[in-house]
Amino acid sequence: MRFPRGNRQSSWQSHQERLGITSAIQWKPSENIEFTLDIMHGEFTGERDEIHLASRGGNSSSWLGGGTTVDGVTYPHSTINEIRYNVGGDVIYLDVSGGNHASETRRQLAENDFDQYLLTTNWRINDDLKAQFLIGTETSNFDVPISDKFCLETFGDVISDYTQDRYYLHNTRGFDPADPANWRAHEIDFAAHYQESSFDNFKVDFDYFLNPTATLKFGAARQVFFNSGYRQTNNNILRSDFQSGAVNDDPTGYAKVFRDHRASDWTIVDFDAALDSLGVTRDPGNIRSVYDVEEATHAAYVSYDWESSLGGMSFFGNVGLRSYDTTVTSRGTANVGPVTVKDSYDGILPALNTTLKIQDDLLLRVGLSQNINRPSIGSMAVNGNVRESDGEYTVSVGNPGLQPYDSDSVDLSLEWYFGEVGSFAVGYFHKDITGFIGSLIRSNVPYSETGLPLNLLPGLTDGTNVSTFTTPVNYEDTTLQGLELSLQSDLVFLPAPFDKLGFVGNLTFIDGELDYATPAQQAAGISNVKPLAGLSDLLANVTFYYETKTWGARISANYRNDYVARPTPIADDEDGNGFNSTVYVDFSAFYQINEKLKLTVDAINLANQREEQFSDLIARRHYNTTSSGTTIYTGINYQF
Repeated sequence: MRFPRGNRQSSWQSHQERLGITSAIQWKPSENIEFTLDIMHGEFTGERDEIHLASRGGNSSSWLGGGTTVDGVTYPHSTINEIRYNVGGDVIYLDVSGGNHASETRRQLAENDFDQYLLTTNWRINDDLKAQFLIGTETSNFDVPISDKFCLETFGDVISDYTQDRYYLHNTRGFDPADPANWRAHEIDFAAHYQESSFDNFKVDFDYFLNPTATLKFGAARQVFFNSGYRQTNNNILRSDFQSGAVNDDPTGYAKVFRDHRASDWTIVDFDAALDSLGVTRDPGNIRSVYDVEEATHAAYVSYDWESSLGGMSFFGNVGLRSYDTTVTSRGTANVGPVTVKDSYDGILPALNTTLKIQDDLLLRVGLSQNINRPSIGSMAVNGNVRESDGEYTVSVGNPGLQPYDSDSVDLSLEWYFGEVGSFAVGYFHKDITGFIGSLIRSNVPYSETGLPLNLLPGLTDGTNVSTFTTPVNYEDTTLQGLELSLQSDLVFLPAPFDKLGFVGNLTFIDGELDYATPAQQAAGISNVKPLAGLSDLLANVTFYYETKTWGARISANYRNDYVARPTPIADDEDGNGFNSTVYVDFSAFYQINEKLKLTVDAINLANQREEQFSDLIARRHYNTTSSGTTIYTGINYQF
């Protein structure tokens, strides 16, 4: 028996404040040299409230329990009256008496400070040689001092129905979830996490003009990324064993009712009033998962730009080499105590880009290159995150041995420019990728195999079962290829006033797969070939616009085909999850009141497109559906 993983109604609300200050100082002591100092400061504060109304039970199920035995599983407190399945064997209708329900109230405060200082120097040394020097530093502090959850629970009758809409739950309850008297407090969870990062950059570039049609460029750079952080977690405060019928509080005194969801109203809590009523002092717990990662790269390059002719046609481009040497130092705490892991890699990356001007209105472009794609700093941290929910543990850890993945790329395009109003282009790209980075997800492993210490959560032992264990890894080689078509034109051939209309369209076909089998599966000759994570095999967008000097408007439609988000097996009944296809329709317009003042309006997601996430790549069970509505921005632009 398999259920949709998403069986709850949710709502998010956020309030954000931003401050940005930029300034620049320029000094030109002579005609040949110029100094520029750019300074930037930013502040961000975000408050997020998140609430959920869920039907849930034990036995690692996000659905309801029952007093009957189904597929060998006995649910102790409630009775399953009726179950309906689809042809794939998935439950799409469930009628339960006395099922377990939860109301979650979550709050989060995020704060971010950002500073950047950048000094650049442009120096024309002589007629043949030009130099640019850059030195800069930036720092960022991202703190989430509050990330808390308060959970209410109750028993009650409910019908959960997916027959009306496969990706939208319809619940019919036999009790009023908006009545606080129907709920009892279950548990409080406190959490916080803090992160600091910095980036120091120095580079020097030279342009040596060999002749009017050839330039030699060369330079060197040093870049250092640094990231550190820690987290705090204190869960299961005042937790009651609700499955046994024990409860520890009536929430009426600090409850309130949420009434802005399309499906139903339900009881949530006023967090501060709840803590005060229960006599609980907020304590996010001891500092855990302390880590820092530093990535230092030294690089140098040389390239040659030319303009010439080939077969009587204009031929121009550039060819070059770039060398790099990177050292990564990752520090943290593992199950053996403080650990420092140091690794390095280097290489040389060639690149060639050429353009052949077949005719004045017809260009052929060819590009050949080797590239590296570095893993994120956080993914190489010696630390992990352990979560527990209803006795089920999930763990994610960093991988300090993670390597960048390499790609050998070929890019071809043919571009036709007709008149002075439009263009048509067709392009092909092919990438051979080595060591693609993805998530290795294993299910039901002992905690001892995670490499993490036991102090991250109370009650952990080496034998604790981890239902989902995730870590980033380098996978085997793969290939990515695609075809792109684009057309853009002003429709000047139409009679006035329609001659101000225009059109932009793009169509992209992409193909790419990867074997996500675990090392053990591969050793046993088992493959697990799935599409590359996050890759849609079809993308399309079209825009119609009307523009004059005084006003203009455009409407766009963007299509993305369905795609896989996590292809790796994470449970016996699931081989990944993904998202269904979407079409977003947006609108924008402007009105130029005078030379200095302009009014703008932007409307995002006019059709209220839903984001439908599915679980299991074959059955496509409902996981999560998000409706964000239409967002409208208005603006005033004044140019001094």
